[in-house]
Formats: sequence, structure tokens, C-alpha cells
Amino acid sequence: MPALISHDSDKVSLTVGQAVSQDGRPIRRCIVCREPAPRQQLLRVVRCPDGEVKLAAQDPGRGAYIHRQADCLTIAASVPKHLARALRQTPPDDILDQLDQIAGASPH
Repeated sequence: MPALISHDSDKVSLTVGQAVSQDGRPIRRCIVCREPAPRQQLLRVVRCPDGEVKLAAQDPGRGAYIHRQADCLTIAASVPKHLARALRQTPPDDILDQLDQIAGASPH
């Protein structure tokens, strides 16, 4: 899959175990295409400590990041093994439906 964003200006360095760009923005990796991107450009799916799975940017728990582009969202919704591996739990159908709806609203 081709890169969905340009990473020329985002030089990554490690600081205290976290990947950050030169301007200090946190870098995360999309679970579908495996491309790094600033956290603000990604959608976060989280498995909360109580086992609930939801779309949330700030909730505590095990998170998985997906590009907001329709390509990555569609694959994440149609191939749940990506989310299952990242969250260590099978994602519920309502989360997959939400990702599919977001993909339909995203520019291609």
C-alpha cells in the first residue's frame, strides 16, 4: 500500500520511549498500513480496562491508531484481525460499523 502521507518533514527521534517528530508532536503507527503519522492525524480505538472497546482519543487503556483516510478505515472495518491483534480482543461489530461509517464520510 502506498504511503498515505508525506513523512519528509517528520524526522522521528526517540525520547523517553516515545516517538516524536522534530517539532515535538507525538508519532504513532497506523495498524493497517503501518505508516507513522502525528497522533493528531490518526483515529484511536481503545480497549478500556473494563473491556469496553470504543473510539476515544484520551480514555485510558490499550489503544490502536488508524489513519483517518477512507482506505485505512475501510480495511480496518472489513478485516477485524488488525484491530483484534492491536487490542488483544475481538472488536465488537458496532465499532466496525462506526469505522465503516467514518470511512464513507472521509475523502478518498
